[in-house]
Amino acid sequence: MTRTLQGKQNRGRRNFKNARLQEAIARIEYLWSAAKSLRRALPTASRNYVLLLKKIATRVNHRLDPDELKRHICRRCGSILQLGSNAWVRVRYRLLILHCKSCGCFRRFPLRSKPSGRDSAAAIVVRTSAIEVTPACRGTDRELAAMSAV
Repeated sequence: MTRTLQGKQNRGRRNFKNARLQEAIARIEYLWSAAKSLRRALPTASRNYVLLLKKIATRVNHRLDPDELKRHICRRCGSILQLGSNAWVRVRYRLLILHCKSCGCFRRFPLRSKPSGRDSAAAIVVRTSAIEVTPACRGTDRELAAMSAV
């Protein structure tokens, strides 16, 4: 009889943790959409939203999606990386290099050894720069020009 009672107590605790995680994920999504909408008008507010988003994710031990969030956020200053205005991308030596112009931080992401079809370097750059690519930055680099052809 005590085993069933303990099982019910544990189920209630799991439901509490699950509800807390779902609430945190909803908050993270809301903060991300607010930060994206404010990135040009109020960059400091956008940066604060991103830092709060990261703090919530670490508190509930939730990993941020690499393609959706992590590659679009600067690790050092917390700004949203936007090609042409505050970030640039290079593809060198089978590495994708993201460089933040506001703080000077850069990150390297390895590319596959044999790119095939959709997983080529240009496709990875397109996935990385899914937020926005301005026409001014397309003509500056060969890699970005090749990206627009894909």
